[in-house]
Amino acid sequence: MQVTRHFVRVGDREVHYRRVGSGPPVVLFHVSPQSSAFVIPELLPLADRYTLIALDTPGYGESDPLREAAPAMADYADAARDTLAVLGIQRAPVYGSHTGANIAVELARRAPDCVAGLVLDGLSLSTPEIAQDRVRRYAPRFVPTDGGEHLAWAWQHTRDQVLFWPWYQPHKANRLRADMRSADFLHDVVLAKMAASDYWRGYRAAFSHDSRDALRELNVATYFVTADTDEHTEVERSLTELPPCIHFIDTNRASQLAAIRSVLEKIAGDTAAQPAMSTSHREALFRCYVGGVEGQRLVRQGGVSGDRPLVMLHGGMRTSASLAGSAAALGVRRPVLMIDVAGNGDSDPLSIPGAGLEAFAEDVNAVLAARGVEEFDLYGEGSGATLALAVE
Repeated sequence: MQVTRHFVRVGDREVHYRRVGSGPPVVLFHVSPQSSAFVIPELLPLADRYTLIALDTPGYGESDPLREAAPAMADYADAARDTLAVLGIQRAPVYGSHTGANIAVELARRAPDCVAGLVLDGLSLSTPEIAQDRVRRYAPRFVPTDGGEHLAWAWQHTRDQVLFWPWYQPHKANRLRADMRSADFLHDVVLAKMAASDYWRGYRAAFSHDSRDALRELNVATYFVTADTDEHTEVERSLTELPPCIHFIDTNRASQLAAIRSVLEKIAGDTAAQPAMSTSHREALFRCYVGGVEGQRLVRQGGVSGDRPLVMLHGGMRTSASLAGSAAALGVRRPVLMIDVAGNGDSDPLSIPGAGLEAFAEDVNAVLAARGVEEFDLYGEGSGATLALAVE
């Protein structure tokens, strides 16, 4: 089952999301500082009956950040509400994990008509004293250094987050009851951390969130499905004076998916969800996904309509984002398309073993054909210039 990626314009921001499956929509919110790429794989079996819509939280993944310098959980919830409205999702179950669970709870509190029910996996519940400590210590900044030491520090920080709660108190009593994650997983999280816009914002909003009060104000069916090995489980189960709409389901990692499925059978609605994408020409660049020979390619597009478009190809170990300066220097106002070449940036790779120049050129032609571009001028930088010579 193919997971497709999309952009939708919400106000002055572009929001990125992943979509898979068919049937009633289920909205997914991921853990910070990750992205929608992390939340779908474990829930993918649910796509046999539901349309999974996984949003990149503002400032994470490929979604533009919020304007606020220090956004609160209410700001993230309002942004989610506005995104669902643009996507045409009037009402749907909402799943949230850790930071995403805080967003889900606040969304249900502020816009209950949008939420058919909540499925929560690890909700941050901090006292004011603990919150102050975690806001100050949990998410340090990784300032680039000439020797790259910040990358090693980001790796160690990510590794310790997997092992201890909180990571900055690495004592035996704080050792998490979970196995060490693979090097590939740590690598992916570090990349997400580095790519995020001020990655600590989501953490600080979650730790500062009045989640206890929010829960007590809910009138939406809410199910905690946090596994028994999760660091938040003990605090969640100690909550008192909760409304009758809140339920706890005993589960572990092996049975968690089945528990989530059983909850969705109770709360899923019948609202249809259609992917919404940025498609109109604007002078400001916008992003969209276009089909290539196989998979999806990220295209940055902009300029005024009417003239023959300029297609721009980046050099090696770069992405189409690196071409924005060249487009500005050239004074480009006509339509412009900047393509993340297959396997670069956010474009899927070619699966052809040992693919040569002709295969990449064919893929560029397929992207242009998919966008309805027949006549165009080509601009290439570095290896992109070599590729441009092979494009017909």
